[in-house]
Amino acid sequence: MTMEMAVEVSRLFIPIVAVAGVFIAWQQFQANKAKIRVELYQRRLDVYRVLLEAIQVTSYLDEERDEHEVFSKLELALDEAYFLLPESIYQKIQPIEERAYNIHHMHWSAGNMQESLAKPLSERIGYKQGQLEAQYKQLSDEFKKEVEWFREHAQPLLRESFKEVLGFYRF
Repeated sequence: MTMEMAVEVSRLFIPIVAVAGVFIAWQQFQANKAKIRVELYQRRLDVYRVLLEAIQVTSYLDEERDEHEVFSKLELALDEAYFLLPESIYQKIQPIEERAYNIHHMHWSAGNMQESLAKPLSERIGYKQGQLEAQYKQLSDEFKKEVEWFREHAQPLLRESFKEVLGFYRF
């Protein structure tokens, strides 16, 4: 085999090597695209789980539990959800966020009122007899209504909202 023949044979392999290189690059592109989709799915699932935990904790609040850590996680998850979820889905979970914070605030306010109610009337600055008790009862009634809504509607709303981005039919 002469040198000229070797050059001719190597010229024939150049397109084959080029096609193999394009094929490998295409496979890498597809693998990276799938990896990104799986990572996005995992991050959305993490947001869903934090929201679900916040729903469960919020649904069963009582005077004995302090839920600041859960609500801190909820706030971070909702910030992340803003960027990870389509706007239509983020808008659907807004009522859950608003009501969770409302319940958390009422829970905190009720705790403060209970502390004030434990004090003698002479130490309750700015309250007439029965006024604080009436406010506490009103807050307690509102709290029960919010928690009832939360128990009935929050988890189904969350499931329905996330079905579009967590459903396996999309893969």
